[in-house]
Amino acid sequence: TRYVDSDDQPVVRWHGVQLDRPDWAHHSHTLTMEVQDRSEKLLVIANGFWEPLRFELPTPLGEGWRLFMDTAAASPADIASVGDAPVLEEEVSFEAQARSVVVLYSS
Repeated sequence: TRYVDSDDQPVVRWHGVQLDRPDWAHHSHTLTMEVQDRSEKLLVIANGFWEPLRFELPTPLGEGWRLFMDTAAASPADIASVGDAPVLEEEVSFEAQARSVVVLYSS
C-alpha cells in the first residue's frame, strides 16, 4: 500500500457513506475524505443530509479510530485533544448526525 505519492505527500482517498464510493452528484449531501501518510490517518466525514447517516470506516492504524471532533455533540464534548480523544473500539461504521462534520484520527 502506498501512503505517500511520488513527491512524498500524503495520499487522499474519497468516500461516501460506502468506502471508495464518493457521490459527486450535484444533489449529494455526503462526502468523506481520508488522508494518510506513513504513520497517521485522518478521516473527515461530512453529513449535510437532514437525517443521521451511517458511514463505513476504513481500517484504522494502531489501536483504532479516535473521535477527535463531532459538531453534533454539545460543547465541550464536541472536540478533544488527540491524546484525550475516545477510541472507537472495533467500529466498522460511524453514525454521523444530521448536518454535522466528524473528524476521526488514527496513528
